[in-house]
Amino acid sequence: GESSSVDKLVDRVKLIS
Repeated sequence: GESSSVDKLVDRVKLIS
């Protein structure tokens, strides 16, 4: 549910980091 959505956003930020 929400966890999945947030996880996706974090994954993107991780790549940029």
